[in-house]
Amino acid sequence: MKLSDYSFRDLYKQCLILKSEWVYDGAIKMLSEYAYTAPPGMDAALCFCYLDTDAGMSFYFLSLAGFESGEIDIASYELQTAEKLSLRFRYGTDIEVKVYTKDITCYANRIEMVDTHYHRDESVLPTRNITAIDHLRNDAYPDDIKVLLRKDELQIEQVWVKLTGIEDGNLAGVLLNEPHSDFGVNMSDIVHVQVIQRGSDVYAVCLFPK
Repeated sequence: MKLSDYSFRDLYKQCLILKSEWVYDGAIKMLSEYAYTAPPGMDAALCFCYLDTDAGMSFYFLSLAGFESGEIDIASYELQTAEKLSLRFRYGTDIEVKVYTKDITCYANRIEMVDTHYHRDESVLPTRNITAIDHLRNDAYPDDIKVLLRKDELQIEQVWVKLTGIEDGNLAGVLLNEPHSDFGVNMSDIVHVQVIQRGSDVYAVCLFPK
């Protein structure tokens, strides 16, 4: 299955085996600079999935892997730690993925390092727990959601908002694109968003000062 077949919730904070030509080539390029040769059967990368508020869904490279076998080349991980290397991949719809279910104890320190670093802005974390808006999220940037702008005598517009937290019971975020009509808000403005349910449908609507 491809990354696009999963929601961010299925992958977030999981160790994954990713298979893509550009993912594997990127890992090999980094490792080969240190006289490293991949053993037979390695064609993928074991990565830890995290969310970068700016770069979206991202994958921290841990070691080479065999996609079908699930075998891991721990030597590639040990080389990284010894040389203080790091490599990250961003979301790509062409990437095949499997959740890695074996023991990850040996990677615990690196995983904790990445997880801690990308939890610096704790205000955004509660917004990731709101499952009702998952259908409004951008696949590659799960903190970005589709929001409706509604105002008297203006045609409804849909915009993107990057969530930053929850304030007074409503979502808060940064408007990512410029509206076509004059709603009184502009790209880069902080806006507040109300989640509204009508029957089985759930919408996110921008709130305007009264």
